[in-house]
Amino acid sequence: MKHDFTNNNFQRAAIAPIIGMALSSIGTIAANISGDKTRKELNRLKDIDPQYTESPYAKQQFGLAQTLLNARMPGAADVEKNIYGNQANTQATVERNATDSSQALALAAAGQGATNQAFQQEGIVEGQNQMAKVENYNQGAKAMTDEHQTVYNDNVRRWQDQVNIALARHGIRQQQGQNMSNLGASISSMGGSFPSGGGKAKSSGNSVSQMPSNFFDGD
Repeated sequence: MKHDFTNNNFQRAAIAPIIGMALSSIGTIAANISGDKTRKELNRLKDIDPQYTESPYAKQQFGLAQTLLNARMPGAADVEKNIYGNQANTQATVERNATDSSQALALAAAGQGATNQAFQQEGIVEGQNQMAKVENYNQGAKAMTDEHQTVYNDNVRRWQDQVNIALARHGIRQQQGQNMSNLGASISSMGGSFPSGGGKAKSSGNSVSQMPSNFFDGD
């Protein structure tokens, strides 16, 4: 059968699928290039995903609280020395100034009472100090517990980020594969869209290889 290549309908019908395939190819290539860039950017973002680290200040605070917890109140030893010194001075004064044994015993008892009261007061102060140190220790322990929980939560977040990035990259790859598959199907079906003689388009299902050998020759 002879083809009328000068027929405008024939030319438009023949060129249309070629233009469509070209546009489809350009779109597919552009989409795949964009997908590759997106996947690389996702990889870059995964590498720079910030990670929470344990606060060194919280660790230092807890370490100091641990050290102070079992240490005696600063200045307590000096207070004891002063109490014992006052007791000795009082006793020496009693021995020098007492006129008889009964007076000496009374003055010594008064001095011992003052000493006992001083030790009692010093014990109260040390007890309050110990309570404050326990409170500091508890606060430090809570701060470290919170830090550990924050680190754990951040690790979970980073893991979820990695999962999301992996899923996104997988989705892009699937879409790229589907684009190429669609393009291949479009190319394979292009042969059936060329017209036969008489200037009218006819879908015959023939492949491109069944077209005349000189169909694409010339201008």
